[in-house]
Amino acid sequence: MALSQAYKMGRSPKKITAKNIMTLIQFSQNLMQGGWINKDAFCQLPGFNDAEAKKAKTLLGGQTKTIYNYCTSTEAQRLEWAPQIFGDDFKTKFDEQEKCIQALPIVRITMTAFVDGEEDIVVGDILTCKLRVDYLNLEKGQKSGYVHSKHYPYLRRDQWFLMITDEQFSGLAAVEKLSVQDNFFEKEFKERVGRTGKIAFTAVLTNDSYKGLDQVAKVEVNVIEESKTR
Repeated sequence: MALSQAYKMGRSPKKITAKNIMTLIQFSQNLMQGGWINKDAFCQLPGFNDAEAKKAKTLLGGQTKTIYNYCTSTEAQRLEWAPQIFGDDFKTKFDEQEKCIQALPIVRITMTAFVDGEEDIVVGDILTCKLRVDYLNLEKGQKSGYVHSKHYPYLRRDQWFLMITDEQFSGLAAVEKLSVQDNFFEKEFKERVGRTGKIAFTAVLTNDSYKGLDQVAKVEVNVIEESKTR
């Protein structure tokens, strides 16, 4: 962020974008999960290789489906799919898979943008962007454990990074490492609106140790010159 601020102030020719940050985090993900061996994110799960990953995606509805879609399906649904993914002798692999899924840092992100007490947003208003991250696998008071990896031989805890950017990932309004003390996290950003028209925010929540669990939330507001209701 220091380099990004220096660029905005004309003190540095280099600009840090959200794409740069994502590249660094994706390197960390691949290092932790052996991405040079198994490129598919499904292969992070016990019992999965490329063949099992392809079967799981087909059952989910297409090859564009992700490990996040699979892990957020119900356990009963995954049990129904297990014979088709693992074969007739599926019980042991399914049990190991479920233990792993229960330990994964699976999250859901929501974002809203508003001006306190107003229906319209006009130039000069203070716009509040509110984010909430819910940890679906954690009970209140719990914290996530050590990273599950087939390839990384040391104990390590995962970290979530939150970025606020635009739809093209060419800017970087904010980046922050989350410090989670509960099964949810809330954050507010405030910014004075300086122009009319549509303003879009994109929030990217990315994990430095797991592939395919990242979440994106988008919100768009329309800023007008003057409100008729004030």
